[in-house]
Formats: sequence, C-alpha cells, structure tokens
Amino acid sequence: MGKYIFKRILMMIPVLIGVSILVFLIQAFTPGDPADLVLGAQQSEETKYIWRDKYDLNDNIVVQYGKYMYRLVTKGDFGTSYITGTSVNSDLARRLPISLTLAALATVVAALIGVPLGILSAKYRGKWIDALCRVISIVGISLPIFWFAFLAIMLFSVNLRWLPVSGLKTAKHWILPVLVTGILSSASIMRITRSSVLDNISQDFVRTARAKGQKESKIMSHHILRNSMINIANIIGAQFGNNLGGTAVIETCFVITGLGTMMVSAINNRDYTSLRASVLVVALAISVINLIVDLSFCLIDPRVKAQYTAGKKKKKKEGKVA
Repeated sequence: MGKYIFKRILMMIPVLIGVSILVFLIQAFTPGDPADLVLGAQQSEETKYIWRDKYDLNDNIVVQYGKYMYRLVTKGDFGTSYITGTSVNSDLARRLPISLTLAALATVVAALIGVPLGILSAKYRGKWIDALCRVISIVGISLPIFWFAFLAIMLFSVNLRWLPVSGLKTAKHWILPVLVTGILSSASIMRITRSSVLDNISQDFVRTARAKGQKESKIMSHHILRNSMINIANIIGAQFGNNLGGTAVIETCFVITGLGTMMVSAINNRDYTSLRASVLVVALAISVINLIVDLSFCLIDPRVKAQYTAGKKKKKKEGKVA
C-alpha cells in the first residue's frame, strides 16, 4: 500500500508539469500586453519595458517558464500579482479555504440528495418514483449553473427575502451557493448510484441472501450498496473536483472572494502569475482528491486491499524460492 501511495504521488508530478506548460503556452498565444492594461496604453515604451522586465515578461516563454518553476520548486513562491502588487501566496492562503469549503459542503449536499434518490430509483425501477427521479436527474444535468443560481437569488433573496444575495459573512450567506451547487451536482451522483445499484440488485449473491430470508434493508445495505460503493465513491470524488474547478461561475454569481473569482479576475486583467497559481493549485487539489478516492476503495471493498496483500505474499514466496 505504501508503494502504491508513493507511486501515485510521483504520478502527480508530470500532471502538474503538464498543466504548468499548458498555462504558459496559453499565455504565449493570448493576444494583448499586460503592461498596457496595468500602466495604460499611453505610457512610453521605455516605462513598459522596465515594468515587463520586473516580471520577466521580456524573456522568451521558455526562459520565463524556467525561472518560474525554479522559484516555485526551490522557494514555493508563486510570484507577485501584476494588478495588486501583493504576493500570490497570500492571496491563495486567503481564497483557497473558501473555495475548498464551498466545494466540500456542496459535495456533501449532493451526496445526501443523489445517493438516496439513486437507490430509491433503482429499487422501484419502472415505477413512477423511478420516472420522477430520472426526470430530476436529467433536469439537473441540463440546467446551467449560473441560470439556476440567478433563479435561486430571485426567489429566495429578492422576492422572499429569506437569504442574503452575496458574500459569505454569516452562515446564512453559505446556504444559497452550497445548495445551488449541491443540487445540480446531485444529478450525476443519482444517475451513477442508480446504475450501480441496478447492476448488483439482480446478482446471484442477492438472490441467495433473499432465499436465506434476510431482511430487504440488510440486503440493500450489506450486499447491494457495499458492492456499489466503489462507483458511488468515484463519482462523489469527481463531483468534488468539478465543484472546486467550477467555482468561478458560482463565486461570480454570489460575489464570493474565492479561488474562482481570482481566476476570472486574472484572465480579464492578464494577471498571469495569479492565473498560473490558481490553475496549478486546482490541479493539485483534484489530484489529491483522486488519490484519496482510490485509497478509500481499500476500506470500501476488501477485495481491493487483498490485491496488495496477495502481491506482497507472492513476492515473499518468490524471494524464498530464489
């Protein structure tokens, strides 16, 4: 197990390098000069040259990438924002916890809605409950998140005045963005849960359990759900990554100062240092989430853990024989 974790951590390195290269290539082909946006187009070329030299923008893209990665690897320094002139590290420290919390709470809400509805839909397959759950899942997948967010704001904030419109000052401010993101994310979880439960509900071990006279609740929890949890855990982890990567839309709708609005502002202002940092951090977070989900398979399904144990025993036997 330790070797597997170490290998997965090593696999994150080429992923992050690939993401960083992609961001720099996009930067190279993006039209516009950051100096014009920050200093103004009327400034002299000498002033712009001095400003660009401060941020290594006068170098070619390969040299820029080398300097950036050297500072990042040796010092953990993401650089300085072109617009604010402050350290990007401090911006990340302030904004990242907000986006992580929002994505985590939304994923919990999505799981609490999607998993029970998926089980209910599979249990009553072909009946009106199944049809209703499938319609809900299709609508949830089809709805644009920004449109659903604006509808929720109009209903609960403008018309009913139950919840605040924007910001995250109190616990009430978290309700709308978390529910909007969670409800739409639950649609995918519901569909995967339904299909996974249906795959196991007609298996031989389920019929055997029923023949032995076990209760339906025990059959569902112990036999069907346990064998479906790998797919369910996989989609929940994927939705957490999607919620974190897609925070730009929901944070813009609710005026939340998180990682998503940082990315949007960086794109609009050609603030390459902030954009690189936010994209790399999101890529790292998603890689870590995928690792955690893979490790959770060992707790969910003993067969996965047995594969690693069997591999170790086989190596020991081969060593003794040699």
